[in-house]
Amino acid sequence: MEGILQSFYEAIPENEPLLGRGAFAWAPSAFLQEQFLQVEFGSANPAVDFGKGYITLHPRAAEECHDPKLGIFHHNPVHEIHLRANEAYAALRYKRRLVVVISVGTELMGLGERAMRRVKQRFPDCYLCAPIYTLSSEAEPHRYPASFIERVKAYGLPMTFYLAAERGQREACVRFDRIQAIAKDFLRPHKLRLTMGCQKVFDDWLNHYLYGALPAGSEIGDYQRLLAEQGIN
Repeated sequence: MEGILQSFYEAIPENEPLLGRGAFAWAPSAFLQEQFLQVEFGSANPAVDFGKGYITLHPRAAEECHDPKLGIFHHNPVHEIHLRANEAYAALRYKRRLVVVISVGTELMGLGERAMRRVKQRFPDCYLCAPIYTLSSEAEPHRYPASFIERVKAYGLPMTFYLAAERGQREACVRFDRIQAIAKDFLRPHKLRLTMGCQKVFDDWLNHYLYGALPAGSEIGDYQRLLAEQGIN
C-alpha cells in the first residue's frame, strides 16, 4: 500500500527558523502515567532535604488527588522552592525522543520593551509538540504486528500519523494523544521538517483527531474510500 504521500521529510533551509511548524526536534517527552507520584519532603526545608535524602516518592491514586483530607494540594507552603499551599511536586517519567512541532504560538505585537520583558517572564516561550514513536528498529524489527502498522498507514487510528522510513529516519508514527507543551530551551533542532504536502495531510488528520471530522476536500477521505472499495479497513 503506497499511501497518499511520496515524500515525508525535507531539510530546513539555512535562512528559515529551525523550530517552525512541522519541524523535528529532540526533547524530553513525558510518558502518560495513570499513577501520580507525589514528591514528599521530610521537613519544611527541602533545600536541606535534597542533601540528606529526606525526599520520597509517594504513589497516589487518581481519586486521592481530589481528596482534600490527604493534603496533596492543601498543605503549608514550602517557600524555599516556591511551593504554594495548593500545589504539589510530582515525579514524571521522561524519554529523550524526537517530537514534531505542532504550534509555535503567535508573536506578540504592540508591547514596549519593558512590558515585553514582564510578559516573557510570566509566559515563557513554549511549543506544542507531539512525540514520535518508532515502529521498528534493527534491535526490534517486529516491535508491532504488521497488521497494526498497515492500519496506521491507512489512517485507521485517529491518534496516530504514519511516517515512512526516509532520510535516515526509522519507520515511525506521531502520537496526537501525547501532545504536550515543551519549553523552548528544552528543544534541540533536528534540522528536518515535514514537506509541504505532508504538512497538509498531517494538519487534516490532526483536525480529524481534535474535532472528529476531516476538512472538506481532504485527500485522506478519498484515500479511505478507495481502501473501503478494495475491502481494506
